Amino acid sequence: MRRTRRSTGEIHRRAIAAAIAAITLILTAVPATALTPIRVVGGAGDQYWPSSNGTYLAWTDPGKSSVYVRELSSGTTKRVNPRGTGGEQGSFVGASNVLVYDQWRKGVQGDIYFYDVATGARTKAPAAVNRAATWEWAPMASDNYLLFMRHKWSSTGKLLDRRLLLFDRHTGTLRTLETGVSRYFRPAFVGLTYVMWVTWEGTGKIHYWSEADGERIQLTTLAGHNQYAPFLDEASGALYFVRSRSWCGREVTIRRGVLGSAASTVLASLPRGIDTGEVSSVAANSGTAQLDLYFQRWSCRAEVGDIYALQGVDTI
Repeated sequence: MRRTRRSTGEIHRRAIAAAIAAITLILTAVPATALTPIRVVGGAGDQYWPSSNGTYLAWTDPGKSSVYVRELSSGTTKRVNPRGTGGEQGSFVGASNVLVYDQWRKGVQGDIYFYDVATGARTKAPAAVNRAATWEWAPMASDNYLLFMRHKWSSTGKLLDRRLLLFDRHTGTLRTLETGVSRYFRPAFVGLTYVMWVTWEGTGKIHYWSEADGERIQLTTLAGHNQYAPFLDEASGALYFVRSRSWCGREVTIRRGVLGSAASTVLASLPRGIDTGEVSSVAANSGTAQLDLYFQRWSCRAEVGDIYALQGVDTI
């Protein structure tokens, strides 16, 4: 069994299947010169759920129930959620300086907020997203879509309903993508036309919804493997993801595939006992004009992780 994320009590076993469109893709490794992961955020605590727009990097420290953002050029770091509140990371809205995250206070269920990391301006998501009697969390957003979780609890603390919802930011409509109290699912990627999420039912799989298909589609995985932490470069069609064996820290590789192709390139291999989180983030490096991939490097034994980067993942 994989680790338990203490902030939510959910089991994170990580997986994703690698295939897109109506075609089933089984991603086969192609030899490559591996990149060396570089630590960008570390120290005490557990650094989790990275997102970058190329200028800033944001992440969550579950132990402190707080979201942090760092300017990559200067290293200046600040807390996103105000004192007296808890917060959990979501994602940058595309390449903008706006971050979406969830925030709560003791005794008050959580809501989703947008935060401009450059100006400090904070606004709530629309009323169709934030409801009074439910807890909205784990948001990821683009200019077009907001993908998030919604929980409903009883007065005694029993979970009554769990849903994965897709909000169209232009039309204001909501679509249910997943539901189930005993099932695990969580957002993984939101683009302009594609959204992806992870489910765990025996093995982990990726599912996606796109404007073109207009329906929920399940991707496949290799037998005996998990694939997870997807990031889709919609401009090029490149799909970045992680593949591993069933147990934490076994044969973990970070890869790049191409939509419509059965091949993948190994970008990095992690040591035994080291795994990643369920989310990765790819952003353009302003200094090199190349793409850097940010991920959580997780110790299966210590059950903590730091944020690392692979630089130039589009060059191999």
